[in-house]
Amino acid sequence: MGLSIVISGAIIFVALIYVLMTIPNVLDSILLVDEASSEISVLEDSISQTETSLNSLSALIGKSTVNFTLNNDGSEKLWKFEKFNLIITYDADIGGIKTKVTEQLTYNPDGISCVIGFDDVSTSSSDTSPISFLHSVTTSGADRILIVGVSAEGGETVDSVDYGGQPLIEIRTDDGGDALSSLWYLVDPPTGSNSVDVTFSADVEAIVGAMSFTCVHQTNPIDVDAGDTGSDDTPTVGLTTNVDNAWIVDVVGTVDGPLNPTVPQTERWDILEGSTAGGGSTRVTTTSGPYTMIWDNVAGGEEWGISAAALTPISCNTQEDDKWFITSYNNDILDPKLVNQDESIDICAKLIYPVFPGGSVIISLSTDLGVTITDSVKT
Repeated sequence: MGLSIVISGAIIFVALIYVLMTIPNVLDSILLVDEASSEISVLEDSISQTETSLNSLSALIGKSTVNFTLNNDGSEKLWKFEKFNLIITYDADIGGIKTKVTEQLTYNPDGISCVIGFDDVSTSSSDTSPISFLHSVTTSGADRILIVGVSAEGGETVDSVDYGGQPLIEIRTDDGGDALSSLWYLVDPPTGSNSVDVTFSADVEAIVGAMSFTCVHQTNPIDVDAGDTGSDDTPTVGLTTNVDNAWIVDVVGTVDGPLNPTVPQTERWDILEGSTAGGGSTRVTTTSGPYTMIWDNVAGGEEWGISAAALTPISCNTQEDDKWFITSYNNDILDPKLVNQDESIDICAKLIYPVFPGGSVIISLSTDLGVTITDSVKT
């Protein structure tokens, strides 16, 4: 009996030693499970607090852009995410054949993946209305825009401007009394050689210049515009751009001349029609901020009007205004890293092919926290 008691005691002693030795491992396991549960809880909480939605999805037949807005109304901020996967599936027009294409988008942290390019310039002048002349738009460059600048006697109006039968949109007109300036634009103008037709309210001395550009944003082409009038020998206008790498275009109208733009403006035309002088120029910028367009009138102090506008590049990061413009590339990932502060992102996605008539466009977005949303539109 004494031996059995000793053996039982030894077994109990060994069992106690084993339990004591395994307690740390058990505690570690409990801690790991607790930490995992905590991380899952945080993840689920983040997902539940992220009220992300896709809004204002739009796509047009024959266009290679899709526009939409990513909104987050929840308390979990977008900058908590480390990665966004944004996929677009659409019916593409490839040589007239309806083809299903899937693309992933990449965010461009450096801001610019497409630089505005100058295409061509054409001019004409007359003292009768309308003024018509030919201008050629490139067939190879993408995201095109046509800018028409008008200089004319003051007191009358520019009633309309057309290119290839398509009406242009007026940016602004500035009438200085004896002379006026006016700027108009058309995105995605017909390519090849087409007629520019400018109609006035009456016969006037006028100078018209047409300039075409590539890689200009198609839904937000005019970043900012400004104009001024005066009666000295230096027609001047200031404007403050909101985006990097914008191109500024201007047109000036005055009496007599000739006109000379100041550096670093590039003169595109300087023409005298009767007693009315007109000029147009461009200026390339690298950073957003204030800029001034200045001309010198050799004839001295005369009444003038000057109009200017800044063109927006197709792919630019304007985080100061909390907007993204994203150019798409196959098999890439949208990975913002740095995001906006107001939880609303306007996205213009550039597709490889234009959208087929009657085709569908589907947007799918997922994040590293497991949030997934989808929206679609039919053209």
